[in-house]
Amino acid sequence: MRTLPLQHPGIVFRLLVLGGALAAAGNTNDAPAPSASRAVAGRWVLIRRGDTPSAWRVGFPPGGEPRQAELTTGPADGRDGLTVRYDCSAGGRRLWIETHVTVERASALAFDLRCGNEANFFMRIMDDTGQQHMASVPVGTGAWQRIVMPLDPETFVHHWGGADDDVIHFPLKVIAVGVNAGSSPRGTFHLRDLAARQDDPARTWQARVTTDKPGHIHFIEEPGVAVSARILNRLDEPRTAPVALHITDLDGHTVTQQQARIAFAPWEVRTAE
Repeated sequence: MRTLPLQHPGIVFRLLVLGGALAAAGNTNDAPAPSASRAVAGRWVLIRRGDTPSAWRVGFPPGGEPRQAELTTGPADGRDGLTVRYDCSAGGRRLWIETHVTVERASALAFDLRCGNEANFFMRIMDDTGQQHMASVPVGTGAWQRIVMPLDPETFVHHWGGADDDVIHFPLKVIAVGVNAGSSPRGTFHLRDLAARQDDPARTWQARVTTDKPGHIHFIEEPGVAVSARILNRLDEPRTAPVALHITDLDGHTVTQQQARIAFAPWEVRTAE
């Protein structure tokens, strides 16, 4: 397939007409960064926004009495974030939410956290060897707080499993944030904008193209198809990217094409249609 030529490198979506059908072949999830916008040392790269509960799961230590936790997402102070409501009153005092990731070398992790009641929080990461590293998270109650966790043995003082050598081996595979409920067995906390501090991240955009057709299959004798591209700026800074949508048939002939330069706020998601 040919792509729409651009004066500057950017994000390109390709759709291919397959005989009597149109398939969305332009899913460029985690698209590489345009070379003109490659990150320099020490930028925060978004891992999870907190608007997709399916990317997370609730975990409990084995054994103990039944515990309950509900994981949802919704507006919080004007922005979407994860909300965790938990009840450990029947027994047990510890739970966490975790997400599977692939985080290449980074100097720190960070996230926004808001806690509605007094509790002790912790962060746990699993490295490439299966070794677990855990650290206490300093947090107050009430307002949103930006938590920064340096990825070093001085911060993650507990470790077990895997290589068990007190060395963080990249890439990270799992990141978890949890609570020791203590004397407050019921509570709520909110989390958003999990990010990594990286010197030279390879991927600073995330993009996905979808259509309004089941399976993204469109027969040419049917009415038109709506194409939507969801693009996320993974850097904590404003940027502008050239975006191109190019639809070709099996012979390489152009069916339609569009291009635009789109401005993004830090960590903003934009939709192009």
